[in-house]
Amino acid sequence: MGEPISARAALDLGLINQVVPDDLVLTSAYRLATRIAAKSLDATIAAKSAVLDAFDLPVVDGLDAERARFNALFDTPDTQEGLRAFLEKRPAQFGRNRS
Repeated sequence: MGEPISARAALDLGLINQVVPDDLVLTSAYRLATRIAAKSLDATIAAKSAVLDAFDLPVVDGLDAERARFNALFDTPDTQEGLRAFLEKRPAQFGRNRS
């Protein structure tokens, strides 16, 4: 209806995934950014692109675009590293995180 809702209501509706006290907002954002940065850069870019495209495309077209991005990731070095890490039961070290 376009009316403001509380953070708690947004959480209950599934519009957001977390509510934190004001004094922990930056700490929480940093932790989330750190988790995202540890993921494959190729996969992160593809996911963000799919979300942004979803605003401008009909649902079916958005899902098709998401599927195409997902399929394109299978041929990347990060996918191979992710599979190796899974089989070796270790954390993955994606391209920018390898040392």
